[in-house]
Amino acid sequence: MKIVTQQNIEEFREIGATKLINFYDQEGIKKIENAIDDVSRNPSPMVDVFEKDSSGNTIFFNDFNNWRRIDSLKSICLNEKLGQVFSELTGSEQAYFFHDHQICKKAGASKKTPWHIDKSYFMVDSQFTASFWIPTVGLNASQSLSFAKGSQKERKLMMPKGFKSNNALESSDDFSPFNANEIEENFDVYNWDMSLGDVLVFDFYTSGLI
Repeated sequence: MKIVTQQNIEEFREIGATKLINFYDQEGIKKIENAIDDVSRNPSPMVDVFEKDSSGNTIFFNDFNNWRRIDSLKSICLNEKLGQVFSELTGSEQAYFFHDHQICKKAGASKKTPWHIDKSYFMVDSQFTASFWIPTVGLNASQSLSFAKGSQKERKLMMPKGFKSNNALESSDDFSPFNANEIEENFDVYNWDMSLGDVLVFDFYTSGLI
């Protein structure tokens, strides 16, 4: 079955994000869950805990760039299917992998990330970019990623903010300061219900939050 439809291509171009239906089967999701567990048991020095429950258990955390040391994660990241879909969505003849990023938000977590674009945190850029967001449970739209429609077209570097503190992380004039109200007033906000196996793909410059 063809994964990328013409609607996906148009949404990626106009909204800056799109939902790919049934990207992974049950076996694929299980492998991703196992890889997340492997990272959770052996986090990197860059791990950042955003929220714990009343018993002290971590329910919202962030870690990244673990694919070189976690074999179960490496096999997922270097799956050629990701590159093929990227090329179909963007029209690019080549696809390069940058890094993995685990943002694990478990049941009971109430905090949200600030509005942000991935590009502000990444030291790479290109005419065509994409992040793949892979939930391992079904979600309704209010629990899923939200996007500011068309924000990627500006290719503006939004001020990177700490996911825990919401404070600005840079002082350079290259980054544009903003507040959440500005985004929600100036853009239509898009999100999708997510069934198990669905994946969201979005441009590095698309404003989003979870």
